[in-house]
Amino acid sequence: MAFLGFVDLFYISWKKKKKQKLVCVLGSDCNKVINSSYASLFGVDNTKMGMIYYALLFFFVLMLPFTSLPFIVTLGLFFMSVAAALTSVYLLVIQLFVLKEQCDYCLVAALINILLFLLLSP
Repeated sequence: MAFLGFVDLFYISWKKKKKQKLVCVLGSDCNKVINSSYASLFGVDNTKMGMIYYALLFFFVLMLPFTSLPFIVTLGLFFMSVAAALTSVYLLVIQLFVLKEQCDYCLVAALINILLFLLLSP
């Protein structure tokens, strides 16, 4: 799931960088969402933060067959999944009630974040 999340956000980031419009299947204006003032938190683009999260998670999952992760790493991944899930819920509320537009790709990332949180929960 981390790999799929990374690919999803990489696609958004690539389209933004190329200044190309995203086409949403649901018929909403994805571009209004990804170019809104809510597209970054603390001055960092949400897609970049998400890609870092997914890459770290993917890296540590790949390490599991070779070594057991220290407790601090496992705890860190859990807290990162909590932050990602809470941020996703916040951004879903923004899409639905403030922007009144939905981004298919953002919805996929939110679903992945919530599922990852559930999987990483003790």
